[in-house]
Amino acid sequence: MKKGWEYKKLGEVCRKSNNIKWDDVPNDASYRYIDLTSVDRSDLCIHNPQYIKKDNAPSRAKQIIKAGDIIFATTRPTLRRVSLIDEKYDGDICSTGFCVLRPNVDVKSKLIFYALLEDGFYKYIEPLQTGANYPAVTDNIVKNYIIPIPPLSEQQSIVDYLDSAFAKIDAMKANAGKALNEAKALFQASLKEMLEPKEGWEEKKLGDVIEHLRTGLNPRTHFKLNTPDAEGFYITVRELKGFTIEPDEKTDKVNRAAIKRINERSNLKIGDVLFSGTGTIGKTALVSELPEKWNIKEGVYAMTPKHSELDSKYFIYYIGSEFFLRLVNDKAAGTGVRSIPMKELVKLPISIPPLTEQHSIATTLDSLKSKVDRLQANYEKISQECDALKQAILRQVFE
Repeated sequence: MKKGWEYKKLGEVCRKSNNIKWDDVPNDASYRYIDLTSVDRSDLCIHNPQYIKKDNAPSRAKQIIKAGDIIFATTRPTLRRVSLIDEKYDGDICSTGFCVLRPNVDVKSKLIFYALLEDGFYKYIEPLQTGANYPAVTDNIVKNYIIPIPPLSEQQSIVDYLDSAFAKIDAMKANAGKALNEAKALFQASLKEMLEPKEGWEEKKLGDVIEHLRTGLNPRTHFKLNTPDAEGFYITVRELKGFTIEPDEKTDKVNRAAIKRINERSNLKIGDVLFSGTGTIGKTALVSELPEKWNIKEGVYAMTPKHSELDSKYFIYYIGSEFFLRLVNDKAAGTGVRSIPMKELVKLPISIPPLTEQHSIATTLDSLKSKVDRLQANYEKISQECDALKQAILRQVFE
C-alpha cells in the first residue's frame, strides 16, 4: 500500500442517502425519475429520464439523489450501469434498483466513480449475485467493497490524471466510430441511389421473381435440441448476418431425424436468400455454401430467386434496404412479436433492372460494403484496445 493510503469499505466513506416521503409532496411537484434503463452503458450518462408526480410515481421511485452521488444498479450488476450525478439531477429521484453512494467530505466522488469502473469490483460482485432470472446484489454487498483511499490532497491529482487519460482514450474511440458512421451513411446513400428505379427497369411483385417462399419448422416443438447425436445447425434470426450465416457455440443443434424432416420442408439451396419475417424483421442472409445441415426456424423465410432474371446478391441488397423494410413493416402485424405473413410479403413491389445491370450494381455495393466491414472490424478492435487500456490505468491506481 502506498504511503498515507488507507483501505476502507465504501460504506465507511459514504453517508446515508434518504428517501422521498410522497405523502408530504405537493400534488403538482414534478421530479425527474432515473430507472435502470436511464443509465447508458456506453457513456455512463443519464438519458431521457421520465418526469413523475406523486400520483404516477412507480413503487420503486423512492431515493432522493444529490449532485456528487454515484448510483450503481444492483439488479444485473455485471451490466455495469454506474453513473455520477451532476448538478442537473440534484434533488431528483432514482429507483431502489440502484445503490446510492454519497461520499463524505474526505473522499472525492469521482474517485469512487472510477473505483466502480475497475474490473476488480466486478470480480468481487459477480459471485455474490443471487437470483436466476434477475441476478442482483444488496446495497450492503456494494458498500462492503474495499477500495484504497489516498490522502485528500492526492485525490484530485489522481482524478485529474484519470479524467485526462480517459478523455484521450474516448477521443480515439470516437474518431474510429466517426469514420465508421460516415462509411455507413455513404453506403446507405449509395444503396438508395443505385436501387432507385431507372429507365428500362421493371416493377414486379416479389412473388413474381422467386421460385417459391417457404419457412422451417420449430424443432423445440417437434424435436429435442442439442442431443448427443445432434449435428445440424438450427438457424434462427440471430445467425442471419447479411451475406453470411454464422452459427456459433450458442447456436442450437438438431439430430438427423430433425435434419431430414426440416429439409423436406425448407430444402435450402446455394443461392437461396433468407429473410426474418418474425421478431427482428428484415435480417437477411445468403446461402453461399452447401447447407445440408442447416435448418431454419419457423419464421425465417427461404426464397429461391429465379436466377434467369434475378441476381441473388442484388436481391438481398434490395430486400435489406431501408425503403423496402418500410414496406415490410407497414404490413407486419402483432402487438408483441410482430411478423409479416408470407402471403403479404410476396405482394410487395421490387424494382428489377436488366440482369447485367443487377450484377454491376451488386459488384459495386460489394466493394462499398467491404470497406464498411473493414472499418467495423477496426472499430471493434480499437474499442477492445481502449477498454483494455482503461482497465490497465485503473489497475495502476487502485491495485
